Amino acid sequence: MKTCAKPLIVIIATLCTLSVFGQSQNWGTFDRLLVTQEFLNAIYPDLKHYEGLLMLRAVEFHTATGQGNVADLVPCKPGSGIVSSPNSAPGQVPLPHCGDGRFLSSASDFLTMDVTFGIKDPIRAFGATGGFVRSKSAPVEKQIAAHPEWNEQQGVNALRHGNPRFGPDNKTEFLKVVPADAIFKFTGCRLQLDSAEFHAFRQEGEGHSARGTVEWRVSGHRRFERTNEEDPCVARFEPFDAKLTYVGRL
Repeated sequence: MKTCAKPLIVIIATLCTLSVFGQSQNWGTFDRLLVTQEFLNAIYPDLKHYEGLLMLRAVEFHTATGQGNVADLVPCKPGSGIVSSPNSAPGQVPLPHCGDGRFLSSASDFLTMDVTFGIKDPIRAFGATGGFVRSKSAPVEKQIAAHPEWNEQQGVNALRHGNPRFGPDNKTEFLKVVPADAIFKFTGCRLQLDSAEFHAFRQEGEGHSARGTVEWRVSGHRRFERTNEEDPCVARFEPFDAKLTYVGRL
């Protein structure tokens, strides 16, 4: 059975203002939008510098699995939208007003997330794209996609030219900023930090398209909801600011 729902919209002045639950929290029933917001607070501390709309769209939502949820974060300026002067300061591009309807029905180029909600753990899978997580790695990934003759080492060399903070030579520094506790608290995925590996690769897509990827992968495990057996999981991070791009089943 699948149902569709209209976007649920909440204006958030800052993303750092909500509290997070403790390690022993018994989640029970929860609000999907608020859990998503709290997860963002925990894994993306840089979002405290932004304000705007967080929207949760149920796209072919499956009640049994929790799949089919898309969350968008749209930076915008709260207020009436009525300005005292139509002229902005030279070189200044003002944020759009949150009440502008055109920002309520489309995906966000800034941060769009695919979220699968669970029962025992509130989030079973999470994937993020958009400029907030991909803007720095995108040029390198496009370069790798354009060179089918490259091996992984050549992809790593291309990445090094971009001066990432957490490249393949910075594993120790990377592991210090991995939000392992927050990931475990919300997803039940207990990451094994010593499993961290760096990858740079190219994948062929449909219609002769290709995609390049540079990322850290950290493997882990959690209890599978239906059988309580060990279920492998993985978290992936971009190498410039170590922002989470995916966590879920391996």
